[in-house]
Amino acid sequence: MNIIPFIITILGGLLVLLSYYLVFSGSKQGYINSKYWLGQKQTIVTILICFQILSVIGFFLFMASPNGWLFGDAPTGGVLGNKIVFSTVLTVFLLASASWAFLAKKGLDGSRTSAALCSLSLVVSAICAILFIAGSVEEENPRWNVVLGTILFGITIILSDGIAWNAKFLKSTVFK
Repeated sequence: MNIIPFIITILGGLLVLLSYYLVFSGSKQGYINSKYWLGQKQTIVTILICFQILSVIGFFLFMASPNGWLFGDAPTGGVLGNKIVFSTVLTVFLLASASWAFLAKKGLDGSRTSAALCSLSLVVSAICAILFIAGSVEEENPRWNVVLGTILFGITIILSDGIAWNAKFLKSTVFK
């Protein structure tokens, strides 16, 4: 087990869940009808939720599976081969993810600064996901579950959140 990344993942994961709870627990809307879908059609929301589920599966494949980066070997070689770099990217990802809900709420409530910072948090998260994918294929002995997991994870973090949601959010907040 890789103790430092494990602790970062547990604490950071709890922080992300807490931020979502604090922001979304007062909502009277269900998840599919949430204002955070920015008026997207339900068919699109359903597709994005399917990708979110795949993303969660991907996270467990590359991080928490017996051969993943937490319980198996940490990344070896490549961009994440240094334990400090790996732990830093993981920490930055989790902090950016934890800030998203608060910033999105304030951005939707009219704060352009919060909206811009919300967008930045998604871009930072996407860059971290790109580094996870790069690190998975650059390993000295790439593991199928880590490569597959990072790619599944990246679909939501990079494409759905970092590009699609971000574009719609910026259009409706910063550039309206």
